[in-house]
Amino acid sequence: SPQDAAVGTSGASVTPAPATTLIIRNVPNNYTRRMLMDLLGKQGFAGLYNFLYLPIDFRTKASLGYAFVNMIDASIVDSFWKHFDGFTQWSLPSKKVCQVGWAGPHQGLQEHIERYRSSPIMHESVPDEFKPILLRDGIRQPFPSPLRPPRAPSMRQKDASAELELQRGPSKRSSAQVQKRTEESDIIHPESKSFESSESDRGPFLQHSQLQPQPQHQTRRKKGLVRL
Repeated sequence: SPQDAAVGTSGASVTPAPATTLIIRNVPNNYTRRMLMDLLGKQGFAGLYNFLYLPIDFRTKASLGYAFVNMIDASIVDSFWKHFDGFTQWSLPSKKVCQVGWAGPHQGLQEHIERYRSSPIMHESVPDEFKPILLRDGIRQPFPSPLRPPRAPSMRQKDASAELELQRGPSKRSSAQVQKRTEESDIIHPESKSFESSESDRGPFLQHSQLQPQPQHQTRRKKGLVRL
């Protein structure tokens, strides 16, 4: 639950108030943003969130298996968390078990607007389905104009071991660290270097400054992966 995740080893609450932005993990990789929105609606949360971002791998056109969602009010977080943490009733066949955690370092609608409005992910060359969206009462709203013209995304290749480490998420990596590294580099997928998704992914998610230990994953080296 949010309360459990917000308590560190010292027993002191470290959750900022009000926290409204969550990361939902282990989303099936063949889910699209539209499919995720339909799922949230069918599960009773239509109109209860105002920001949604499902990062997409530009090379494979598949989702990276996690999404950021901002609830319209902190009072909704608990019911959303309880409903989707452990969720398995996907509209497509999948063995994935959903995990919910606090997003970070960005929290709240305004922080996410500022994070993305001038980001390369908003460049006109990026397919609309790959972009974060704003909503009001379940209806999509335009993103505020960028503060500077978004740079066109660029594509790079990198060593596979580093890529797979980011995909799987070693036990000491938090989603805050993931997003921080994202902001430090200009890559085709400007939000998430974590690529924290695979059918067997059980990597850690942010616990608001407290990291939940997770098992290490064995990975094989591959070449030619695209860093987004």
